[in-house]
Amino acid sequence: MNLPDVSRRNILLGVAAAATTAAPAAARSRDKVAAAPKLAGIDRSEERMLVGPDGQQFRIQIGHPHPVQKDLPLMIRGRKPVPIYVLDGTDNFPIVVGLTRMMQWGGSVPPCLIVGISYADAEKADKADRRAVDLTPSPNGPSDGRRFGGAAAFRAFIATKIKPLIESEFEVDAAQSTLVGHSFGGLFVLDTAVQQPDLFANLLALSPSLWFDKDLVLRQFKEALQKGSRFPRTVALAGALEQIVSDKKYNMTRNLEMLAEQVAAAGQGDKIYARALADTTHHTIQGQGYTFGLRKLLDPTPPAIGAGCVVGL
Repeated sequence: MNLPDVSRRNILLGVAAAATTAAPAAARSRDKVAAAPKLAGIDRSEERMLVGPDGQQFRIQIGHPHPVQKDLPLMIRGRKPVPIYVLDGTDNFPIVVGLTRMMQWGGSVPPCLIVGISYADAEKADKADRRAVDLTPSPNGPSDGRRFGGAAAFRAFIATKIKPLIESEFEVDAAQSTLVGHSFGGLFVLDTAVQQPDLFANLLALSPSLWFDKDLVLRQFKEALQKGSRFPRTVALAGALEQIVSDKKYNMTRNLEMLAEQVAAAGQGDKIYARALADTTHHTIQGQGYTFGLRKLLDPTPPAIGAGCVVGL
């Protein structure tokens, strides 16, 4: 049946009106999609979720090394990736991934599988003092309202959950497993050297908070050295300027120098390397510290004592 012209006109006008109404809505919808932020990721990386002490949820980030390339002859060949476990992964995982991949190209380190240990909900964990709890060896911290003293439980979590996960799912050189940490993380690394020296083959502590609980770990380290205890290969570095820019009561640089003196007195300099890095502070040490420290531990031709940016003691 033919429709009258007026009906056709009404229909066309109605369709046009509907299209006009729908167009802004569609545009708004597209704008919302376009405006939604997309989280940036690191290529060739993945993550797992694990439950740690007290039911705390952890995000385990895993960064794979570069594939060995035939046109880059300096790259180390024939090696399984070294697993490097990185404390405070939210901040330090991307740093260590980028540095080790770059150094791998030039043959300064073998392939490395970087394992960042961080909290699933960083903001919630911060409010709950999780970092202060997990990385410190005793409850006797500063009287600032935070909780402390969960290092033993956190270390057991790494030993029984994180390391087995990595070593079962990935083909790694477990005999060269390495733990790195900064600040409270550096304190945890050195506490691990004393409390569980067989857990890791290599340790790297940057700006360790050795002042904690009246220099507890520094004192325990000295006692262990005097007893002739066996240690993993350990590099401890502090910023030469930390003593100047931080509160003097923390003795950030001086405590590290005292550790170096203890090591020298015990004749353990072949196993433990402790130095201050020139022109660095607590917040500028990461790039130089991770680069230099990992080279000392993993480079076939490591830098000599006192070379480069290191201030000789």
